[in-house]
Amino acid sequence: MARLGAKRQVVQAVRAEPFVSPQAQRQLAVAYAQVHGLVWDTAPGASCTLSLQLELYMVVDPLTDKTLATKLAEALRRHRQMLTDVFTMFSTTNPLHADAWPSIRQMEAEVVAMTASMLGGGPSSTVCGSMTSGGTESILLAMKASRDWAAAKRGVRQPEIIIARSAHAAYFKAAEYFAMKLVVVQPGKDLRLSGSTVRRALTRNTAVVVASAPCFPHGVVDAVEDIA
Repeated sequence: MARLGAKRQVVQAVRAEPFVSPQAQRQLAVAYAQVHGLVWDTAPGASCTLSLQLELYMVVDPLTDKTLATKLAEALRRHRQMLTDVFTMFSTTNPLHADAWPSIRQMEAEVVAMTASMLGGGPSSTVCGSMTSGGTESILLAMKASRDWAAAKRGVRQPEIIIARSAHAAYFKAAEYFAMKLVVVQPGKDLRLSGSTVRRALTRNTAVVVASAPCFPHGVVDAVEDIA
């Protein structure tokens, strides 16, 4: 983390130089224009207005009913309708108030129990969990829980995350959010993180070891059993 901070300070100092800043701003402007084109210019007629018709976005999706086999398209249509019906039934509930909506608490408990069972946790295990809104939030909450557990149970005050460069970007966000040190290691020639690499990076401050199944950029699975 200290190395990343030093590099960032050097880059910021160079950017601040009078002869560098205008060039950097021009390059940033080009990058912004490219990103804007990727996001907004793909759908003809799309604009950032509340009156935008959602169909304008759907026409650029490569996976639509027209491109799918008939049976798959029908199954997808029924699935979307089911999701719509379920959302309509529970759209005004709030999981924070389990006393008012015990049905939400029950559904969450069942999903957590099923997930724990699939991952080897039996009914009498100490596995616990909660529902999140997506992958990034799941990673952030897992890192915070691991940081807090390491502090409470092991007295770790400078928690470290051992992570391969091929892991999800949300781990890097979590390290910055929760003041955790990233110990970034290189995956092997097969793009997989190995147990021996992790072993060399372990310290008393290790709070988290990240194994990807699969990794974010390449889709290969780290040597999870070896790492464990």
